[in-house]
Order: sequence, then structure tokens, then C-alpha cells
Amino acid sequence: MALVLLVAAWSLLPAVALNSGVAVTPVEKVVQLLGKLSEQIAEEGAKEAAEYDKYACFCKEQADFKQNSIEKSDEKIEELEAAIEKLSTEIADLNADIAALGKKITKIEEDMAKEKKKRDKEHKKFVEADKEMAEAIEAVRAAIEAIKNSKTDMKDAKLDLAQVAALSTRYSSNPHLQMVTALLEQKPPAYEFRSNDIIALLSRLLTDFKDNKQQLFEDEFALKEIFDEKMLGMQNEKKFKTAEKKKKAAISDAKTEDKEAKEADKKAETDAKDSDKEFLDELTKQCQTKAEEWDQRSTARTAELTAISEATEI
Repeated sequence: MALVLLVAAWSLLPAVALNSGVAVTPVEKVVQLLGKLSEQIAEEGAKEAAEYDKYACFCKEQADFKQNSIEKSDEKIEELEAAIEKLSTEIADLNADIAALGKKITKIEEDMAKEKKKRDKEHKKFVEADKEMAEAIEAVRAAIEAIKNSKTDMKDAKLDLAQVAALSTRYSSNPHLQMVTALLEQKPPAYEFRSNDIIALLSRLLTDFKDNKQQLFEDEFALKEIFDEKMLGMQNEKKFKTAEKKKKAAISDAKTEDKEAKEADKKAETDAKDSDKEFLDELTKQCQTKAEEWDQRSTARTAELTAISEATEI
């Protein structure tokens, strides 16, 4: 390189000598030219070095900024993932509770239906028994009235007593009804001469039937009271569990909405991070290329300056 520069400088000597009125030796003129060339190379190098320093500063600032953004995105994504996982667990627990409450409500409804069916049967049985008892009371009352009206001729009393005795198929355990049946079976028929005793017996039987009818009513009232109390308890339990289920469903919906929003935030943050990473990778690549080019030019300039220096010494 020194020889090339020296030859180039020597080739310029004739022109320099012709255009110069000053007595300068050719060697001195070459040295002057080489000095100017060295200064020019140094100036260009300094200028390029300043530009490269500025560019290197830009690379570092951008790289630091993007790296910081990536790290912040990593932190935010980690926080969002933790929140999403927590919400997923809470939603799963809530949905499990909602399903369990749904089963309990269904069971309560089934129990209520069973109790209602049972109560309907009890009431139907009461209505039938009450009707039979009313008919029995009416039959005994009619027999008493008939016997009172036929005291002068009790021979026809057998028909009225037979109608009452027929009730024994339904009320076989009633002692007064058994006595009426026994009177009909006596030979000769004693009832034809004992109208007052028969009326008294029938009156006692009437009282029995009225008491039985009242007992039927009281039993029916007690059963209905038990049923109403049980149904009220189940209705309240169903009401509370339905309200609890509704509340948990509302919370689950709110948490699901929150989870979906956080998942959207995570996606947006992940996209931003990927964009920053792509930018950083491209920036790193470009800055590395610029650095390599600068190193090559810097090395070339150093070599040129060294060559000039060596040429000057020659």
C-alpha cells in the first residue's frame, strides 16, 4: 500500500513542478500531498465514526427499549395467566356447586310431587269415608225416626233395623251395631215389644257414628296440617336453593366474562410481545451488519494511514 501511494504521489510531481513557482523539491511535494491525503482520510474517518456512534446509540436505545417492553409483556402475561387459572378454578367450583344445587332442587321437587300424590290419596280416602259415615248417620237417623213414628206397630221395625244392620259390613267392630244385628237374629223378635230400648240403642249408635265422623275430620285436619307444614318446609328449601343457584350462576357468568377479557388481554399482549421481539431481532441483525461494515472500513482506513506514514518515511 505504501508503494502504491508513493508511486501515485511521484506521478503527480511533473504537474506540480510545472504549476509551482516555488522552489520545492519533488520529495517535499510528495510528502505534502501524502500529508493532505492522510488528513482527508482521518477527517472522513472521524466523520464516519461520529455517524456510526450516533447509529450505535440508536441501536442500543431501541434495543433496550424493546427488551424492556418484552420483559414487561412477560410479566403482564404471567400475571394474566395466573389470574386466568385462578378464575378457571373458581368458575369450575361454582359450576360444580350450581350442578349440585340443581340436583338438590330436582330432588325437592320430586319429594314434593310424592308428598302431593300421597296427600291426594289420603284426602280421597277421607272424602269416601266421610261420605260413608254421613250415609250411615242418615240411615240410623231415619231408622230412629221411623221407629218413633211406628211405635203402635213395631212389626215393621225389622225393615228399618235391617237397613242399619247392613252397615255392619263396613263397621263390624262397633258394639252397638253388633247389638242391633243380634236383635234381628232373636226368635221370637224381641224388638217388637222394646221400641224405647231400640231407640236408645240406635241413639247411642248415632252418637258413635257422629263421633267417628268428627274423628275422621280431625284426622284429616291433622294430616293436612302435617302436609302443609312439610310442603312449606320443602318450598322454602327450594326457594333458598334456587336463590343460591341463581346467585352462583350470576357470579360464574361475571367471572367467565372477566376470564374472557383477560384471555383477550393476554392474546393482545402476546401479539405485542411477538411484534417487539420481531422488531428487536431485525434491529439486532441490521445493527450487527452496520457494525461489521464499520469495522471493515475502520480497518481499511487504519491500513491506509499506516501506508501513508510508511510512504512518508521512505
